[in-house]
Amino acid sequence: MKLARALALTLATALSPALASADVPPDPTRSRSFLATSPLADLVGEWKMAGHVGGHPVEYVARGEWALGGTFLHLALADLATPPLYSAEIYVGYDEVGDRFFCHWLDAFNARPSEALGYGRFEGDSLVLTFDDPAGPFRTSFSRRTDGTWRIAMRTKEAPGKWRMFADYFLERRKAQ
Repeated sequence: MKLARALALTLATALSPALASADVPPDPTRSRSFLATSPLADLVGEWKMAGHVGGHPVEYVARGEWALGGTFLHLALADLATPPLYSAEIYVGYDEVGDRFFCHWLDAFNARPSEALGYGRFEGDSLVLTFDDPAGPFRTSFSRRTDGTWRIAMRTKEAPGKWRMFADYFLERRKAQ
């Protein structure tokens, strides 16, 4: 018992300078503040979402809201079928240490692609995220348009330097009912 205490005390003493000099953890209020002042804050609210997936027309309803104390922008979407044939839960956050946004896209089709996080930065009014998907690189852009609508364009990488459109959505605010 005395040996275990002595060993614990020795380890604590030896490690204390390293622990004391460790980086201070990120300030979550800074991440929340940065996210809340980014163009993504405009996605909070109710949206009509229409576009194409694989060349086929689709329509969804979407709702953007703050989640987990403002740490994430949560975008929930579902098609118009009852019950929905497709739905997704999208979480976008900001990593202040890496100075980049990240996205976790969870949907009802398949859990495997959800293991990949998307990472990216704003390029003008577009947040461009790249996912290292198990099936290959995937790029999703959230673009704010000058008329207050949004576009979400999703592309898959087919060959070096060649991206093919997978899905293209346009979001406009739903009118109050």
